[in-house]
Amino acid sequence: MKIKEVRITGFRSYKDNTHVTGFSPRSNVVVGRNGSGKSNFFHAIQFVLSDEYAHLKEEQRLGLLHESTGPKVAHARVEITFDNTEKRLMAFDNSEVKIVRQVGKKKDQYYIDNKMVPRAEVVNLMESAGFSRSNPYYIVKQGKINELATSPDSYKLKLLREVAGTRVYDERKEESLKILKETKMKTEKIQGLLKYIDERLQTLENEKEDLKEYQKLDKTKRSIEYTMYDNTNKEAIREKARLDEQKQEIVRKDNDVKSTLADCLAEIIKSKTEKSKLETHGRALREDKEALQAEKNQMVEERMRLQLEVDSLNEENNKDRQGRHNAETSLQGITDEIQRNETELDSLNPQYNELVEEESRLTTDIRIDETRMKDILAKQGQRSQFETKEARDRYLKNEIRRITSLIKDNEDQVEKIEKELKGDEEEENKLNAEIQRIGRQIDSNRLEMDDRAGNTSTLKKQYDAAHDALQVASREEKSIRDQIANKEQDITASNEQLRRMVARPIYNGISGVRRVIDELKSDNANRQHDDVIKGYHGTVIDLIDVEQMFTTAVEVIAQNRLFYHVVETDRVATKILRKFNEMQLPGELNFFPLNRVSAPSIRHFNKRPNSRAMAEVIDYDAKFDKVIQSITANVIIVRTLDQSAREIRNEQFDVVTFDGDQMSKKGVMTGGFIDRKRSKLDIHTQKKAHMELLDELQIKLAEAVDNVRQKTKEAEKIRNDMNQNENKISDYHRKHREMTELKNAYSHKYFMVAKTKEPKKAQLLEIRNRLRELNAQKDILEAEMNSPMSSQLTDEEERTVRDLRKKIEEMKIQLREVSRRRMDVTHRKNAIENLLTKKLYKTKDNLTARVEDISDNERRHKLENATAQQTSLLSRLNNINEQLATANQELQEHETKEKSLQNQLENHLDQQRDLEKQQADFQVQLDKISAKEDEVKQKREDSMKKMRLLEPETT
Repeated sequence: MKIKEVRITGFRSYKDNTHVTGFSPRSNVVVGRNGSGKSNFFHAIQFVLSDEYAHLKEEQRLGLLHESTGPKVAHARVEITFDNTEKRLMAFDNSEVKIVRQVGKKKDQYYIDNKMVPRAEVVNLMESAGFSRSNPYYIVKQGKINELATSPDSYKLKLLREVAGTRVYDERKEESLKILKETKMKTEKIQGLLKYIDERLQTLENEKEDLKEYQKLDKTKRSIEYTMYDNTNKEAIREKARLDEQKQEIVRKDNDVKSTLADCLAEIIKSKTEKSKLETHGRALREDKEALQAEKNQMVEERMRLQLEVDSLNEENNKDRQGRHNAETSLQGITDEIQRNETELDSLNPQYNELVEEESRLTTDIRIDETRMKDILAKQGQRSQFETKEARDRYLKNEIRRITSLIKDNEDQVEKIEKELKGDEEEENKLNAEIQRIGRQIDSNRLEMDDRAGNTSTLKKQYDAAHDALQVASREEKSIRDQIANKEQDITASNEQLRRMVARPIYNGISGVRRVIDELKSDNANRQHDDVIKGYHGTVIDLIDVEQMFTTAVEVIAQNRLFYHVVETDRVATKILRKFNEMQLPGELNFFPLNRVSAPSIRHFNKRPNSRAMAEVIDYDAKFDKVIQSITANVIIVRTLDQSAREIRNEQFDVVTFDGDQMSKKGVMTGGFIDRKRSKLDIHTQKKAHMELLDELQIKLAEAVDNVRQKTKEAEKIRNDMNQNENKISDYHRKHREMTELKNAYSHKYFMVAKTKEPKKAQLLEIRNRLRELNAQKDILEAEMNSPMSSQLTDEEERTVRDLRKKIEEMKIQLREVSRRRMDVTHRKNAIENLLTKKLYKTKDNLTARVEDISDNERRHKLENATAQQTSLLSRLNNINEQLATANQELQEHETKEKSLQNQLENHLDQQRDLEKQQADFQVQLDKISAKEDEVKQKREDSMKKMRLLEPETT
């Protein structure tokens, strides 16, 4: 046997595959330069065949791998092909046998003809060919021959023995001698044991008969004990069966109690919800009653105030009416008296004017005649007074000029006084026209004031109607708010029922996701969370509608998947989950990402009577089809698990009944009683109905709020109209007073203008008489001009003097008569004028002001307003009394219902406590039974253990 070829790969300096062939069957020499790999070639052969590389550590294996630039070598492999034509390797019939060793960082593997084998098999194969581990010199390393040549003879002998293989036999001889020595010692020990055994056998032979008798009795004893233990075991089995029956009975009763307790808790929740609703309704009724009572008390106080005001106004109006009537009567008398005096005064004024003019004329004529007589008599002394005629004429001229100047002055005064009188006349007419105009305005203002006063009652009625409408709208709004509160309580109760039915982690997860969505909505100012908000569709149970008859079947199949969260993409789910963890919320989250969910393949179902595919009984949006199909695919709803259901099951469909009994396509059947009262789908359907009604109520509430706002605006508008009407009436009152005062001022001015006319007329008459006198004097002086001067009167002049004296005396007599008559008329005229001006006119003005005073109109307006308010108040008070009666009746009915509900709730609570006590008693009994079962079990185990100990001898 010889080496035919060697293949080296990745071993030390051999990186690539190195194939060496053409070995001589005799001797082969490897020649090469230093570093060419000669030593590594022999090390590679040793690597496969020598024990020197048998057990390598990891760093030693790494040291065998080729190291150079470029990719690292993963393993080192050396393959040696032996020529087996001589059949030295008897285990193989092939002419060639390949032995391979391959090492890596962690592995060290051997292969024989490309079959991986353990190292021991390679060693055994080589030993079968003569490569003995005890003679390692089938490989002679470099330097061994030189070492052998220079070594001492003893070492050479030892080495030759090793090479010849005799050392192995020496070692085996030493081992055999050692074994013989140990065997001799064991033989001696065995001899001693045999001697002891013989002695012991003799003793035992003596005890054999006693043992037989003992065994006989012991067998009987064991049989009795086995029978006792068997009876004990049977008794324990019977006791266990009896305890199981008791336990089953208690469990059955406990289940009944649990079911009853669940119903009781549901009734308690329902009663508490109803009680909460009743309390809310009762609180609203009491608030309404208190508000109505407060409004009634306020109205009663207002009615008393209005009654006092009406009585006071009636009393004042009666007094004013009587006073006005008396004033009107007195005014009529005063007016008649003024008319009589004015008539008499009108008749006296012409007579008085004539007498004054006559008296003034006579006085002037007397002065003129006396002046003329004096001038005629003065001619007698002209000689002594004036030296010449020219001096007299100059004097006369001077006098004429003086008189002419006086005439001019008087004429100016006359013209001035006439202008003043004319102005006074115009002023008088103007004042009279203004007084008439103001009087017409006062009448018009009074009519408008009466119209406004009439509007007050109408506006008050309109305001009462608007106020009643506002109250109705407010009560409607409050009723809707109460309904919303009740619906919110219903939703809370439904959530509470769901919380009790759904596993806590799942329910906490649903609540947590809601909080996450709300948080994202509140933090979505820049719309950065729109993808999550719009991408979250809710839980599965929120997205489906199921007919009530199929809810149990759907709920049994869907299980907790009803509460999985449906999202648009897995990215949305990731964001929700990240936010959920950031907020450190408790709970379990499960998602259905629409972009990841894939519906299973759906088999064709041949429709049969009383059977339907589950997907057909669920109403949902088409976009969620994959989610629903992943839950309901290949599930058929049947009425009963009959032969038809089995046939459907055989067609590889899952079958479920209306009551929730299931038959799997794998053959598993499950079922049992399912309480429909604890259906999550039914409760969620009720919750959705409550939420829909809540949304409708929210819309109605918005409409009611708008209605209340509109009614409030209408009432405020009418109130503003009332205030404006009152302000207008106040303005009319103010205008009436102002115009009355202005009329009185104009009347006073008119009277003062009329009063100043008489002195001016008298002055004018006096000035005109004075002009006559001056003109007469001027005529006399002008007549005397150029007349001859004489110391004696002529006859004609003397006759003239005599005539003038006579005429003067006659006129004086006539003047005295006229003066007397004027004085009489003057006294009467002054008396009438004083009576008119100082008494009658003032009295008339006072009475007229009293008659035309609008304070009675104001009081009448106040009375009408107060009466209208009183009528409206009485109407509203009657309405409030009716509402109070209705509220009292409703409150009484509410208290009756509340009392009945409280009694019902107390009964349910008593029942709950009784059922919980029964549960506690059942638990105590179960604990006792469990303790007895443990005791029976322990007793049975002890019996069985003892029976097993007795079995070998009893059998």
